Amino acid sequence: MKEFKKALDTVGSIQNITLTQLARNGRILFVEGDYDYKILRRFARQLGLIELASGNDITAFESGGFSSWEKIKSFAWGFKSTINKSLHIGAVFDRDYRSDEELRKINEELNEHLDFAHIHLKKGDGKLFISSGDIRKSLEKST
Repeated sequence: MKEFKKALDTVGSIQNITLTQLARNGRILFVEGDYDYKILRRFARQLGLIELASGNDITAFESGGFSSWEKIKSFAWGFKSTINKSLHIGAVFDRDYRSDEELRKINEELNEHLDFAHIHLKKGDGKLFISSGDIRKSLEKST
């Protein structure tokens, strides 16, 4: 548990962490806000992904927005480089107002260090555009 706390402290603004859940499930998903995770869980329920829909198999953390992508990448690298414990790390972001080329490069960097990274195709309501294939891919990679 001390290793988890130390690693999570490096991320910065993450608070109210359920370390017991994280230690049990070994999966962390960074989302821009709690509402994003609620929407993802609703889609999962519609797709019959009961474990994801329940919220028990993944520990969600607020990332603070797209600007935190480098912190998350560094966290993933640091955790996997220093702590000898399996932790599957994913992140979902809105695209904000970045160019396709910039998003492609960022997504490539994230996918080098994370088990799953997704950047929505649309700004704002992009939360609605994550595909069932992406959700399934995320779950398959983390098992």
